[in-house]
Amino acid sequence: MIGLIVKEQNFSYDGIEFENSGTIDARGMRGLEDVSTHFQTVSFEAIFSTDESEERLEELKNEVERRCPIYNLIVDAGIAIESKWYKK
Repeated sequence: MIGLIVKEQNFSYDGIEFENSGTIDARGMRGLEDVSTHFQTVSFEAIFSTDESEERLEELKNEVERRCPIYNLIVDAGIAIESKWYKK
């Protein structure tokens, strides 16, 4: 979604790095009933090499999060997601 939306918004950047992590209760994957197999938390960081303003980066973040099917699947599953976007 980032690639599509940067074009729509005419957002200029030289590169992007991602750092992602999550927590999961492995007991659910081993079959223990009443323990979710979903992630309990997800952390997502997008680090941009850009001269765009913080406001433009926030606009990009908001639109990507609004339209991204994976992000919304995680949110709709009730999983706590922490999303940080910043400039390098």
